[in-house]
Amino acid sequence: MSLRRAPTTDVTPLEVWDRVIAGQPLFAWQGQPSFSARIVELLEQLDVRDATIYLAGGRDNLDVIAGAIRDSGRRVVVDVNGAFAGVPGAARLAGPRALGVDIGQTSIKAWLGERRVRTTRDWSRLPLEVPGMSDETLARGEDELVRWVRATVAELIPAAESAVIAVPAEVDASCCVAGSSYPYASPNPRLLWRIAEAIGARDAVVCNDAELVAHSAAAVIDDANVLTLTFGWGVGAALLRR
Repeated sequence: MSLRRAPTTDVTPLEVWDRVIAGQPLFAWQGQPSFSARIVELLEQLDVRDATIYLAGGRDNLDVIAGAIRDSGRRVVVDVNGAFAGVPGAARLAGPRALGVDIGQTSIKAWLGERRVRTTRDWSRLPLEVPGMSDETLARGEDELVRWVRATVAELIPAAESAVIAVPAEVDASCCVAGSSYPYASPNPRLLWRIAEAIGARDAVVCNDAELVAHSAAAVIDDANVLTLTFGWGVGAALLRR
C-alpha cells in the first residue's frame, strides 16, 4: 500500500479558525449577525488582495458572506457542490476514478464517480475530544473513527483502485495528523495508514480538507491566485498560487 501526502507546491493550508478578529477567535463569531463582516476583516489580515476568494461548504449563508466580500471590492466565487466540494479536487489529485473520502467534523462525505454517500457523526460513539482523556478512551475513539470510515465507504470500495483522504486536521509530510475534534491521540502517525488500509486503497493521497477544496478551485477556475474558505464546523482555509 502506498500513502503519500498531497503536494503543497501550489496549495498551502492556512490555520484561520482561531485567528483573533475584533478581539475574539474567528470561531466565536460564527452564528453572529456580524460574521460576514468578520470574514472581510480576516481577508484584510491575510493581505490577499490579488486573490479570488472561493467559498465552499454546507452552510446556508454563503451567499450573504459572498455579498459582503464583493462589497469589499474582491472577486468571489461560490462553489456549487455543497457538502461535496472536494469532488473536483480529488479528481485533480488522483484522477476521476479515485475514491474520495472527506472526513469532516460532523459527517463523512464519500464518492466514486457519480455515486455519493454521506453519514453523520454519532456523538455518543465519537464524543468531542477534551484535554485529559485517557489513553484507553483515545484508542477507542481512533478505532471507532476507522470503523465509521470503513462503514461509510463500504458500498464504494470494490470499484476503487486509488483514494484521496481529506481530514479536518493538520497533515505533515510523513502523513502524521494533529488536531481536530475527534478523540484520538494527537499527533498521530498511524491514523491515516489505518484508514487507507480499512478502505482497501492500494494508493492513497492525503491532505487537509480545506486543501482538497483548494484543489477543486484549481480544477474549475483559471485564476492564478485563489484563497479558499470552507465553512462547516469551523472555517478552513488554503491558498492556491500558480
